[in-house]
Amino acid sequence: MTLLQGNADVITFNPDGSIFCRQSMQYAPVAEIRENVLHTILVTAPRTLLLEVKPGPFRPTEFPPWSPQENTQQALDLLKQLSG
Repeated sequence: MTLLQGNADVITFNPDGSIFCRQSMQYAPVAEIRENVLHTILVTAPRTLLLEVKPGPFRPTEFPPWSPQENTQQALDLLKQLSG
């Protein structure tokens, strides 16, 4: 993942869903996330532009059991928690 403009945080998780590490891309604009590491990207500045390169072939996104369904109150609560 390469930050081209703006800013974002890379958040990696432990298998139970607790945060393992949070790193701003502001000072380290390239992040390599190893295979099978649960992660998310939280955009923290307007007009942020990221480039993500992944090995193929394409596979649909898989979600861990602790991850809330999209567009639910639980998803909003997690986003609020991550946004601090």
